[in-house]
Amino acid sequence: MGHVFESTDSGATWKDITANFPDIPANDILALDSGALVVATDLGVLHRAAGATTWTRLGGSSLPATVAMDLSLGPDGRLYVATHGRGIWRTSAAGL
Repeated sequence: MGHVFESTDSGATWKDITANFPDIPANDILALDSGALVVATDLGVLHRAAGATTWTRLGGSSLPATVAMDLSLGPDGRLYVATHGRGIWRTSAAGL
């Protein structure tokens, strides 16, 4: 079963874009101006670049591998990630 779906016709039809997304809950999603997607999951934050078909873990050592509950793009150009029990983290959104 898919976790992330995309519609290009205002919701009339949906396409499963899960690909290599792990079988874990997706808690929040951001569609960036670049066309990239960022998803908060129970194992951290995943990213799919614009035009890409696969997902990668975002943040490396700058974001913990823990439950990410909420994502927000700040006015300072950083991605803010609210976690369950580990506080709020930030990382650069440049290049996403």
